Amino acid sequence: MAPRLLVNTDIVRLNLRRMIEKTRGMSIELRPHVKTLHDPQLAGILQEEGIDKICVSNGQMLRQFLEAGWRDICLAVPCPLGQLTELDGLLNQFNDLKLLLYVDHMDQLVALDGLQGPFHVAIEIDTGQRRSGVNWKQE
Repeated sequence: MAPRLLVNTDIVRLNLRRMIEKTRGMSIELRPHVKTLHDPQLAGILQEEGIDKICVSNGQMLRQFLEAGWRDICLAVPCPLGQLTELDGLLNQFNDLKLLLYVDHMDQLVALDGLQGPFHVAIEIDTGQRRSGVNWKQE
């Protein structure tokens, strides 16, 4: 017998509603990361509760959730330069895609200039710890 995952969707919904209420009270727009769900069908619970924005962790998940009907998606890893052609193709294929990309290095920002489709960028700023991000003094 193959292993199976049993999910109590009532508990998932209850926890989700708690998160929605908590973030609504703080005027925060909830954008769950679906890497733990990894299943567009299970992520459908998010849509049933009024959530229409998600984060994914790689290009494969991005495509998987696009094909499942999600359109407001954040790729929650620094922009993968090796996948720019694929990202451009997705932007052209799904013209209603609202894609948010993170950059933590100037090379990524320069490379994104070559993408044809519309997208949004969030720039990670290094505030002096020198761990990651664009130096806050860089022009």
